[in-house]
Amino acid sequence: RGEGRNGYNITFLSLCDYDLPTYRLKYRSQLWAIRFELLEDFFQKYGHINVPFRYVSNATHYDIDGNSSWEYEVKLGQWLTWIRSMYQKKPDKIPLKYIERLNAMDKNWKQGVGVGRRPDM
Repeated sequence: RGEGRNGYNITFLSLCDYDLPTYRLKYRSQLWAIRFELLEDFFQKYGHINVPFRYVSNATHYDIDGNSSWEYEVKLGQWLTWIRSMYQKKPDKIPLKYIERLNAMDKNWKQGVGVGRRPDM
């Protein structure tokens, strides 16, 4: 198989003598960047980042030339819930630059909206 959990092909990368740890770091950084961009859009629209758990946003994948390749869904609410949970359990696992970025956007990001509740949108 050779396909990693996050969608990149480990066998192919190793055959190309690609530096896998560097690739993983860049890949994760891109995922964070996309989610932060969508989170900032949500913040601009609603004035907070209490994203409902089931909130889904659309993102566009671009190829090397900058052309739009395809659109896909990002489960923004689930992602932010996971970040909050991770922050409470293992805050040292989230890079400080990301925590500072969330704090800059909304100081109350750690609280969330609770299970089954929905913020005024």
